[in-house]
Amino acid sequence: MQHQPEPLVNNDDEIDLRELWQHLMDSKQLIAAITAVCFVLAFGYVVTATSWYKAEATLMDNSGGGGKAGGALAGLGGLASLAGVSMPASPVEAVIATATSDAFLIEFIRKHELKKVLMKGAWDEESQQWRKPSGLVYTLWGQGLRPILMGERPKVDSPYPLAENEPTWQKTIEEIEKKGIFNISQDKKSNMITMSITWTDPNQAAQWVALWVNDLNDLIRERTIAESQSMLDNLIPKLDQPMPAEVRTSIIGMIDEQTKTINAAMVKKDYALKMIDPPLAPETVAKPKRVLILAVAIVLGLMIGAMVAIIRGSNRKSSTIVVPEGLQRERV
Repeated sequence: MQHQPEPLVNNDDEIDLRELWQHLMDSKQLIAAITAVCFVLAFGYVVTATSWYKAEATLMDNSGGGGKAGGALAGLGGLASLAGVSMPASPVEAVIATATSDAFLIEFIRKHELKKVLMKGAWDEESQQWRKPSGLVYTLWGQGLRPILMGERPKVDSPYPLAENEPTWQKTIEEIEKKGIFNISQDKKSNMITMSITWTDPNQAAQWVALWVNDLNDLIRERTIAESQSMLDNLIPKLDQPMPAEVRTSIIGMIDEQTKTINAAMVKKDYALKMIDPPLAPETVAKPKRVLILAVAIVLGLMIGAMVAIIRGSNRKSSTIVVPEGLQRERV
């Protein structure tokens, strides 16, 4: 009776923790070297990276949108729609939308002459002129790939005259958004608004926040007066038209509220936003998070080193497979 060789069982897919640990121990110098490289690269970045500071102010809605006036207007909204009158949006939402709108930021930057500071890479202090775009990145992307992939930039009208080589306002806004310089947020529970500016100079950041709040207050106050006056001009003539008594009462109430709004906006300088916590020049760096970057670099180096060690150990194991003696005889 011919002896049948027993089939070989391949256990290569089974995980042997002891063997895995041995691979790591055998390659500990390699893991240490990879971790050191990652740490050195991260250390070089955190040493040369620019420090950014975040100054912020805490404010509350002071327009009466969430108080008695706002509640009265909300209650009259349904009846007012019968008379063909549209109600304004939430004051807080209007403030947030206005503060981050391109039109307001452009006017803010132009008014306080911040463009040269925000776009300091394009401004030459010595010659007091805007630099002509140059460099390898501009040559490869601006003059090479970008026109091919995205098409040439069209020449558009600017809201304000531009000097020679001066960055367009759209490019300025894109740079601001990319760096996250201007930020505004709302706490839904407390209804508090936080306005912050992140910049490389902590004193400038605090000054800009105060200017930002003041300009926004002025704009909201002027806009509120204009909108309330427009509503009065629309509501008062409607009283001469025949309408149900309920609707007439609603319109009279709305006229009274808009009159109060105009008077309040004229008297209160901080009609839209009331400062609760004024901006202070920050002493701590907001970004980059240097300690976190170094910690992540160490962890990443250990992970990469461990993966390389495991792969090397697996390759060695597969290249040194031992063929059983019985199988060798049958092949002969």
